[in-house]
Amino acid sequence: MLPLQFYAIDLNAPTSLGVPLGVLLLFLLLMRAIRENTNAKAGASYASSQTHYTSANTMTVRMRGELSDAYVSICFSEAEFRGSQCCISYTIELHKDGPFVIVAGKVENQKVDRDFYGLRNITGTAGEVLSGTITCRSFYSGTWGIGVYRDSNDIHFC
Repeated sequence: MLPLQFYAIDLNAPTSLGVPLGVLLLFLLLMRAIRENTNAKAGASYASSQTHYTSANTMTVRMRGELSDAYVSICFSEAEFRGSQCCISYTIELHKDGPFVIVAGKVENQKVDRDFYGLRNITGTAGEVLSGTITCRSFYSGTWGIGVYRDSNDIHFC
């Protein structure tokens, strides 16, 4: 019954703004598409009122002192902001054996923000693909990133 009632709506009828209803609906759909396209172009780099950010390549956000792709490749990462928590999921591929430290959180001037970061110690062998999640305090402006280090002493904080 609902679809029949929808067809009874006159899209040419003027609204209180003096604009036909159909034009107003098209305008709202266009603005929504533009906003989604802008958010997609921003990728994983900037936090705003959105809660999900995905990036196929977070290596565009470089951290000072992090290991090169010769050691570890970051295949995927995603940040999800849930109130006071920021959960950053990742998938990495190891190219060298050994222990590593993965750091994720807010990044300023290629340094990790001491107030908004989390880390995880991992061990693996070359060729292994590992996935996991790192949590930190949420932040609502700035850039987030993820990086891999040999030791936690190699991390540069701001």
